[in-house]
Amino acid sequence: MSPSFTNLFGNSPFKALEEHSAKVYQCVALVRDVYDASLSGNREAVLKTAEDIFRLETEADEIRDQLHLDLSSRMLIPVSKDQLFNILEHQDSIADRAEDLAAIFTYRPLTLPESLTNPVSAFLDESLANCKLAEGIFSKLIILVESSFSGRDALTISKLIFELRKREDATKTKKISLLQRIHQEQDAFDSVDLVSWTQVIEIIGDISKFADNAATGISLVIRGK
Repeated sequence: MSPSFTNLFGNSPFKALEEHSAKVYQCVALVRDVYDASLSGNREAVLKTAEDIFRLETEADEIRDQLHLDLSSRMLIPVSKDQLFNILEHQDSIADRAEDLAAIFTYRPLTLPESLTNPVSAFLDESLANCKLAEGIFSKLIILVESSFSGRDALTISKLIFELRKREDATKTKKISLLQRIHQEQDAFDSVDLVSWTQVIEIIGDISKFADNAATGISLVIRGK
């Protein structure tokens, strides 16, 4: 039996990348809570949940920073260091944008016209579902490494990445439509809320985009093998 990549190259950075993804998803998973608390006017819950998001984002940064050090000092790894750095930065951007979103909700109470409540909520759910799919992909990294980025495991993960790409294309289209609708109904907002909700929608879209970008990085690794 041929040795696996992890045996050939010592401690694999992919375990840390998988741990980073799990921490990032813990952070993103609280976005729905801070959103709901804001719309319900529960400022105490907004501030508490935002603080949890900030803490988890910091913990994700700590994993990222350690992985940066490990990759910078590692002599041999089975894939390009630049590829791993790129994947890591896209993954890290997910948590960064979750933190940005939480911060917006702490600044002031935001109101949303009733006609837009369900569309915005559905858009948020779709973006978070894309993140969940990305986290599922990253949770299989060690299996992928053990299979040397080939065979049935690589095919299964490639199919999941393709599914995420299709979902992100649909999410991107919905973001544009939702922003158009918000500005068509701008008379229902005060000027600050209009700007804030525009930022919120952009950030929600970014969360999905970076999840897709990170997973696409894994696809590039598979294709390179």
